[in-house]
Amino acid sequence: MYDESFPGVQHAFCLPPRPQLCARVAPPERFTPELPALWSLMAPLREASPPTDPQAQYGKYATWLAHYMSYQVDAMGQTGVLLYDTAVGHELLRRQPLLQPHLREGTLRWVVGAWDVRRGRPV
Repeated sequence: MYDESFPGVQHAFCLPPRPQLCARVAPPERFTPELPALWSLMAPLREASPPTDPQAQYGKYATWLAHYMSYQVDAMGQTGVLLYDTAVGHELLRRQPLLQPHLREGTLRWVVGAWDVRRGRPV
C-alpha cells in the first residue's frame, strides 16, 4: 500500500504489519506505486444487540457485503476487501452463497483475530 497524503513522497506500508499478508494482497510482481492494490479494510460487522438467529443475521451481513463489493470491486475496480472478524463471524460469513464468487476470486479475504469490543459497549 502507498500513503499519498504527501504528494510526491511514496512509502510502502501494510496494515496490519504482517509481511505474509502484504505479499498475498499486493504481490510486488503485480502491483507497483503506479498501479497500487486498492483494498477496503472493514471492521467486524456487528449490531448493538446479540442476534437471536445468527444464521439470518449473517445472511443480512452477507447481502450488504455482496452489494458493497459489487460496487467497489466489480464497478469501481478496487482490488478487494479485507474483513477483520472473529473466528465465529468468519465461519458464518464464509458459508454464505452470495460471497462465494468473491472468495473464489480472492477479492474477499479475512483477517481473523480476537476483538475486545463487545456489543452494546461504546467504541
